[in-house]
Amino acid sequence: MKDLLIRSIYVEMLGHDGSFSHIHAINMAQEKSILSKRIGYLASTLFLDHENDLCILLVATLQRDLESDQYLEVLSSLQAISRLANIQIMTATLAQVHKLLSHPSDFVRKKAVMVMYRFWQINPSGVEDIDKIMKTLLCDKVPSVMSASLNYFHEACKKSPEKYRDLASSFVVILKQVIEHKLPKDYDYHRTPAPWIQTKIMEILAFLGKEDKETSSQIYEVIQMALKRAEDQPINIGHALVYQCIKCILSLYPSDNLLEIVSKSITKFFSND
Repeated sequence: MKDLLIRSIYVEMLGHDGSFSHIHAINMAQEKSILSKRIGYLASTLFLDHENDLCILLVATLQRDLESDQYLEVLSSLQAISRLANIQIMTATLAQVHKLLSHPSDFVRKKAVMVMYRFWQINPSGVEDIDKIMKTLLCDKVPSVMSASLNYFHEACKKSPEKYRDLASSFVVILKQVIEHKLPKDYDYHRTPAPWIQTKIMEILAFLGKEDKETSSQIYEVIQMALKRAEDQPINIGHALVYQCIKCILSLYPSDNLLEIVSKSITKFFSND
């Protein structure tokens, strides 16, 4: 059955109708073997979307796996929920996912954060105290969990920056820690510390500092530091960070000193091969 499901995925990739196999994917997600279960979930998320009526058949399986003692089963169910979530699945699993935000495994916490963010996208009023939840997770001791919460703040700050300006100092501190290589080396990319976390925080800071002198003044020092460190990395990821720093600086309340530095950085782009 595992082999046939993988073949069915290939059939649909080629553009043919493989709907005859969809129910078998759902049935395989109910297996006790973790390998079979993961293939069942994988096939289900590739075959179905959140509007498919067959999703309702997965709800009981998802609820059971969210309560499992095996963290791989929990991860598999969270992964499936993030891809297939709709109002029905959200209503049935919200309390369990909320409980997993304090799970001992950081892998589970990270996936749970992503699912909560997905639930908020589906129905913002359906997730109570979402701001409080995400602010708590922003302080998680594991960087991967903290960085997962940045997706929520990125969207929320873009919509209503005035509500989150009090968090500017927290984002500044996090960015400073990343730049100063305080994160484990696992997050490095070509010796550059956590570039995607840096990029996301810079985008958030750009929203928070726009047309606000007081908030922007908190950001000037750290963004200048980030720009200098990025320019010391003469590789593609370094150039990408320089570009993001420039975008952030140009969004903030104008600073003559920073604008002069930016003009020199832009000149380097034109002269770079």
